[in-house]
This record gives sequence, C-alpha cells and structure tokens, in this order.
Amino acid sequence: MIRHSIPLHQRLSRALVHDEFEVNYQPLVELATGRIAGAEALIRWRHNDGSLIFPDAFIPQSEQTGFIIKLDQWVLNTACVQFAQWGKEYDPNLFVAVNLSASQFSHPLLLNVVRDALKNSMLPASALELEVTESATMRDPNETAGIIKQLGDMGIALSLDDFGTGFSSLSYLHRFAFHTLKIDRSFIGDFSNKKRDSTIVSAIVALAHALELEVVAEGIETEEQLTFLRSAKCKLGQGWLFGKAMSAQEFEKALKVDGGYAHITEKQRISA
Repeated sequence: MIRHSIPLHQRLSRALVHDEFEVNYQPLVELATGRIAGAEALIRWRHNDGSLIFPDAFIPQSEQTGFIIKLDQWVLNTACVQFAQWGKEYDPNLFVAVNLSASQFSHPLLLNVVRDALKNSMLPASALELEVTESATMRDPNETAGIIKQLGDMGIALSLDDFGTGFSSLSYLHRFAFHTLKIDRSFIGDFSNKKRDSTIVSAIVALAHALELEVVAEGIETEEQLTFLRSAKCKLGQGWLFGKAMSAQEFEKALKVDGGYAHITEKQRISA
C-alpha cells in the first residue's frame, strides 16, 4: 500500500484542480429491446500515476469534509455537457442519471446549481434524472417535499435509489413525487433459487406500475435475470450483462454500434 504524506482531502482538492477526475457511464437499457436509453454517471479518480481509483476510496471522506458538494457539482456539469452532445448526435431521447449526495440534496443552492448545469450545457431538463437515496431525504421531510416538487416543476425526474433497503420507502412513495424506483442489486440474484427475492422484485415492479412510476433493476449479470425481469414487465435495467461503467469514449462507441443497442442477441430481442 502506498502511503501519502498529504492528507486525502488536500489530494482531492488538488485532483479537481488538475482534472484528475473523470465520469464513467454505465448503460441504462430497455430490457425488451436492448436499446441504450441512457446511462448512470459515476465518478472515477484517475491518479497521476495512471491508476484508477474507485469512489469507495474517497467518497466517504469527501462526505465528511463537505468536499462531496464540489464533486457532485462537477459530475453534474460534466454529464450534462456530455449528454447534450450525445443527444444531438445520436438519440434525442437519451437521458443521464446523476447521483446526489445527502449534502448536495439539502444544500440551499441545489436548485441554482441544477438550473445552471442545464442552461450552460443546453441539455433539456427531461434528459436529466437525479438519483437520491432514502437516507438523503430523511433529514427534513417537509423540505424534501419542497425540493422534489421544485425539481419536478423544472421537468427533472427524481429517482429513489436502492429501493427496498430502507425502512419507510412505502410512506415516501405516498408523500414524495418520485418518477423512478431503482430496485437494489441485492434483490437481483439467482431467482431460480431465491423465490422470496423474485416475489419481492415482482411486487416492486407491480407497485411501481400501479403508481405510474418507472422502474429500473440494478445489477443484471445473467440472461436468466434478464428473462425474469422481462417477464415481470420491468422496463429498464443496468448491469454487467449490458456493460460495466465505461469511459465516455467507450460509451460513445456503444451508441454507434448497432444503432445504440447493448449486447443482447437478436434471438433475445425477438423473444421479448
């Protein structure tokens, strides 16, 4: 393990100044057809020695020090610019999902930051989805309701991430105007051996449909999972079956191949 004499928070600030961060994109795919509908934007740190550092190594301290607000804003701006370009060049219906930390979600300048990101990039508000976890919305329910309404009034979709892992998700769906539920990857396992998980996933999808919400399944890695989720009428998904988080250059190549379809065989598409 390499030991650093400079504290992590100082190295993070320096990395932002020197453009060492990059955004990777994991495809969000229409399960019925394999069409790439969009992507989730995920931050990576390209260290000056060339190594790639994943968020688990620096996000926790970024949250503790408040630096996460700068990182969130940088990811938002970068992703909006990139998808404004791809929307013009490849598919005007593409959308990008950007995670908001609890600190950013409750920040008094959040709405201004989002407005500026859309204005400067010329990305349509309908092409942006902001992902929040239940824990990020629990600090002040009244404030949360106001923020979600204002973002919704701007035309921005709000996604509740890791659905099914919290304690009050159902009450939150009743109170807050979310657009999308993301089923946590912990439920997307070997459905042939875990009847309880398959029942839970089917119930979540049915609930989302009843509430007229979109639903996304995370962590799809096998054709068996894909087949089950299709049968459950889950519309969107992401996971290694379609592609890991990839650089902007790699994602653009995926958009160019086969008209923007992920790695699903023609036989699988016909059977949808």
